[in-house]
Amino acid sequence: MPKKDRKSRYINLHLYKTLNDDDTRYWGLFIVGKRIKIDSKRMFKILPDFLTEEMLNVINNRNTHYFIPKKIEYFDYNVNIFVDSINSLKDKWQKTYKPLINGVISKIVAKQFTPGDDFKMMSGISCVGAANARAQFKNMIEEQNAEYDKYEVIASMYSQFYHMMVSQIEATTVKVLHKNKLMGDTFNRSIMKKTCNGKSKAFEAIDGYRDYDKLYTIWHFIKHNSESTYKALKNNYPEVLRDVKYSQGQLALYYVKFDDALIEVALESIAYFFKKYCEIVFKENYAEAQWNYNRFFESRIRLEIENVTNPLGLDIFDDIE
Repeated sequence: MPKKDRKSRYINLHLYKTLNDDDTRYWGLFIVGKRIKIDSKRMFKILPDFLTEEMLNVINNRNTHYFIPKKIEYFDYNVNIFVDSINSLKDKWQKTYKPLINGVISKIVAKQFTPGDDFKMMSGISCVGAANARAQFKNMIEEQNAEYDKYEVIASMYSQFYHMMVSQIEATTVKVLHKNKLMGDTFNRSIMKKTCNGKSKAFEAIDGYRDYDKLYTIWHFIKHNSESTYKALKNNYPEVLRDVKYSQGQLALYYVKFDDALIEVALESIAYFFKKYCEIVFKENYAEAQWNYNRFFESRIRLEIENVTNPLGLDIFDDIE
């Protein structure tokens, strides 16, 4: 074969002329065992809007004709395991817990008294002025009780979600470290710190570390209700504490300023931290992890083939008469 015909741009040239569009190879996707190989020039020619400039920058940085994705599945990336877990917490918060809490709070309404509710006036033994004063006093007490009940609900329900939230984040951390054989049967944050030994950054130097530490410091306080966990929170993150004196053994949940922002900002911040953590420890880039795996390409090509072979989108139920 002449040298000019051995150049990579001629690979599969004749093959493509013989293929139908129900064959993955027609689209530039070659399945080899559990892996795939991609003829990016062919794929870009057939699906020019599929491969973005960012994707092509990575794909074209190779010395072979075919591009081989780094991973097989989405969750082969550790960063995707972390972020997906955090996104599920965001979803639970926005769709279930937050509406539930707001619904309970909205039903806590102070009872309103009028002079007509006063027994003494209605019995003729007291005047309207006295009845009005008693009604105003009762309304003040009712408003205070309602505000306390709202505060009780907020402190209780928000702290419960916060506890579940950090527990899930730690469970995901254990899952990832176990998967990568970076821990034994016991987990603590010292183990997390050791995973950065020999890396380009120390654990505490990773962007977003303070948000990670803040998350745990609040969690330890509401779990342990101790003077030491209170002092750790007050010394490092005093802005999350109410301005009241704490005594050891009192329920910590009544001393933290729980609100929507404390949870929502924490979830955003911790997702950012784990993206940076995975860059340092596992050399994973979050943006690239959204597409650089077999299933991403294969799913898209299967969809294109389905559009060709089944343009009406019929399924097994359409065969039922």
